[in-house]
Amino acid sequence: MTTPIHLRNKIGRGISPGRFMEGMKSRGMKLSSILNTQEQFRQVYDRFQWGARPAYIQNVMDEFKRKHADQQAGSYQEQWDQVYTRIGELYHKGNEYRKVMLQELKERFTSFA
Repeated sequence: MTTPIHLRNKIGRGISPGRFMEGMKSRGMKLSSILNTQEQFRQVYDRFQWGARPAYIQNVMDEFKRKHADQQAGSYQEQWDQVYTRIGELYHKGNEYRKVMLQELKERFTSFA
């Protein structure tokens, strides 16, 4: 390639990122036999019994999931925000959650032995 490329005259002539995204098409890989890993991970996430949160904090989220199974409901996002506010309050109450997490981790690790 001997000819230099000058992009100065190309600046400002392309399409906007928004227009690019509007033109994108989402296509499923139905005939390719590729597994739908997104759905598999979602199923795994729904079965979590223990997470990085202490049990007394995780109970707030578990209760929310039991009471608000319909994610399309109008008040879902508002309720979701309230749950995270409550979880934040529990974390900010003190350092108790650290002790509880360490205790739960010790219980988990000793169960492997």
